[in-house]
Amino acid sequence: MQKRDTPPEQLPAWVEIGQTVDGLSLNRYFLDHPEMVLGKMTTENTQYGHDTTCAPLPDAVLEDLLQTAVRQLGHENVFQKNTQMALAADVFQKNTQAETLRPYSYFVQDGKLLFKGADEVREAALNATATKRAIGMVGVRDATRQLIEAQKDGCSDAQLVTLQDNLGRLYDAFVKEFGVIRSQGNRLAFSKDAGYPLLLALEMLDEEQRVVGKSAIFTRRTIRPHIAADRADTPEDALGLSLSERGQIDLGYMSDLLGGMTEQEIITALQGQIFREPASGIWQPADEYLSGNVRRKLDEARAAAQADDAFAINVQMLERVQPAPLTAADISVRLGTTWIPASDIGQFVREVLHPPYYAKNKIGVVYSDALKRWHVSGKSYDRDIHGLAYTKFGTSRVSGYELLELSLNLRDVQIMDVKFEGGKEKSIPNPKETIKARSKQDALRQAFKDWIFADPERRERLVGYYNEHFNTTRPRIFDGAHLTLPGINPEIELRKHQTDAIARILYSGNTLLAHTVGAGKTWTMAAAAMELRRLGLAHKPMFVVPNGLTDQWGAEFQQLYPGANILVATEKDFETKNRKEFCARIATGDYDAVIIAHSQFEKIPLSPENERAHIEKQIDMLELSISEASGNKDLRYSVKQLESSKQKLKLRLKKLMEAKVKDDVVTFEELGVDRLFVDEADEFKNVVIPFSKLSESERQPKSAAGPIGHQRFGG
Repeated sequence: MQKRDTPPEQLPAWVEIGQTVDGLSLNRYFLDHPEMVLGKMTTENTQYGHDTTCAPLPDAVLEDLLQTAVRQLGHENVFQKNTQMALAADVFQKNTQAETLRPYSYFVQDGKLLFKGADEVREAALNATATKRAIGMVGVRDATRQLIEAQKDGCSDAQLVTLQDNLGRLYDAFVKEFGVIRSQGNRLAFSKDAGYPLLLALEMLDEEQRVVGKSAIFTRRTIRPHIAADRADTPEDALGLSLSERGQIDLGYMSDLLGGMTEQEIITALQGQIFREPASGIWQPADEYLSGNVRRKLDEARAAAQADDAFAINVQMLERVQPAPLTAADISVRLGTTWIPASDIGQFVREVLHPPYYAKNKIGVVYSDALKRWHVSGKSYDRDIHGLAYTKFGTSRVSGYELLELSLNLRDVQIMDVKFEGGKEKSIPNPKETIKARSKQDALRQAFKDWIFADPERRERLVGYYNEHFNTTRPRIFDGAHLTLPGINPEIELRKHQTDAIARILYSGNTLLAHTVGAGKTWTMAAAAMELRRLGLAHKPMFVVPNGLTDQWGAEFQQLYPGANILVATEKDFETKNRKEFCARIATGDYDAVIIAHSQFEKIPLSPENERAHIEKQIDMLELSISEASGNKDLRYSVKQLESSKQKLKLRLKKLMEAKVKDDVVTFEELGVDRLFVDEADEFKNVVIPFSKLSESERQPKSAAGPIGHQRFGG
């Protein structure tokens, strides 16, 4: 290829000028062999003028095109296939029975590459080079799974070495011909196969996500068959085994482990280590029973002990773990703390802002639970510009009552000037007045802190209320030392904070892993999911991870659990034309984990029935709030806002009812997902939860000594 104006004497000796084609001059070789032009010949304007270029073909991988072109050179000795590759080729061509494969897998039969879907087998729609890549990866995949199954069955060391050597030969031969598994060409050829994440786990990466070697499966035993203990020497050992193998205290199972020791004998031996919960009768380990809202548990235990002396030990131990009463010095209170009665805020107004006598009974303070907002009524009744509301605790631009309302709603004041530009009003910040007003707001906030506990009677009442309602919880200390984690790669040893976190996920429900970067949260979540599946506490966990990290998550999951059956979504899976099929894969498959990206998760709709029920519930709550506000003169100001919110919900419900929902859309409820793990959960932090639906402990403030009360974690 040369520009038309290139003098012949400047051309390399091997170039023979051909003819002009579409305004371009090509040498004779490319005219005779257009298949060797790896793109589309065109011209473009560059900084050097009008130039000739070979533009890339859409959806084509240059690496594949180059390899195809080299093979078309016609020289048999350009590359010599070694015996290693010849051996691999023989293995790649062997027949595979479709019924033995997992759904959504490539396989080779009679020299053809086929693809097994959910309920059909079809010929793979790949080009020639991609087909060769896929055939190669089929061999590597099958050798990997053969090695994994052998380890699960407890194969001998000699068998292990033989299978590892076979895998090594196949992998090395494949990489020599097509590059590392995670290269773009290989990913495009094989990412639809359910085993692709398993192949990614064969390669070790550095911090830059570059392949630096092979994983441990090539040289070491990465799976050990799980053999549950069939006996225990002590009741304590039996307790640990019961929690590990059953996820709960199973006295019958423990009795079998202890050679027939009766359940009552076990209970007596473990007194103080296990407790029977009075309401349900379920036995719980001490770390679970002697934590949480221990004040409520003590009340329940005392009531139960009056009818049954067996609960006396519950009372005795719960009394020991009651939180020490806090004093006023331990409790931090500010304007806006919702458990402070509105009557006390009103008293603060009268005693600190000193409104004149004619306004004193006109100014009121009320908190709307429906709007989650404080309101100060009668703010304009105080017109004394020399009073404290306009001097010490306010300015000429904003009164102390307005600053009080802003502070109660945890907002800072902002003074704006209104100007007219082009016949329109425009609000412009006034920095000088804003600074002045904020200093008055700070003075008001400090005055409240000084005032709230100054009166002995008020201090005793508020501190007592706080201790009774919020200082009730003892945090549970989770210990994962008893976990055996069957199926985990024995070459990987999880750290204590990881096993403790796994125990927390298993036993506490919602959990937030707030560990620092590099602490191993990915493996913690993967191990927790596998344990939830093993114990029957979950059947199909889903992992929602940042966009672009699904392959990395899949590889790390398989590295920790080489035998896990996982489904990893690709970008193409959630394109409109493929979304239905992929959601059907989730719904119909039995997976240890399903891994999808944040943006993909958002595309899965809720069922119209559940969405309608949720909206109707919100409307019912608003109607109840409107009814309560209408009957209270101090809350009537909120009715208009509540009605507006109600109308918006009704409009949303109407659109939902009128929408034409396609019958073939798979909704989230139909996927069978029953446990959700979210990586980078901060992207979902603004989910609205009605304050009125939170428990007392969830509404709690923080004391100077740290969080007080039950902590609810979102995963």
